[in-house]
Amino acid sequence: MTGRPCTVPGVQNKPDTANPSLEKRKENAMPHRRRYKQTRPFQDRLFDFLAEARQKAEESPDGIEREKMIKRIESAKTAARIDAWANSPKMQRPK
Repeated sequence: MTGRPCTVPGVQNKPDTANPSLEKRKENAMPHRRRYKQTRPFQDRLFDFLAEARQKAEESPDGIEREKMIKRIESAKTAARIDAWANSPKMQRPK
């Protein structure tokens, strides 16, 4: 006897309805993102983060945590440059 699945000729196999656990997995494959309406503009939040992060980096001793904070600061600076570039007048849609 071989390990082939048992099928009946003339009957369509419907894997979604045949196995309810597969249906649940499909529903949970991509969790829904919870939306949060920001009350402050992105630039304001970014600059506040940069100020706090710089202060923490200056106060912390040399080590892994300080290096991680410096990398986050550099990433935030890059995000600020990209945001400024994307919102520049040159990038606006033609009228």
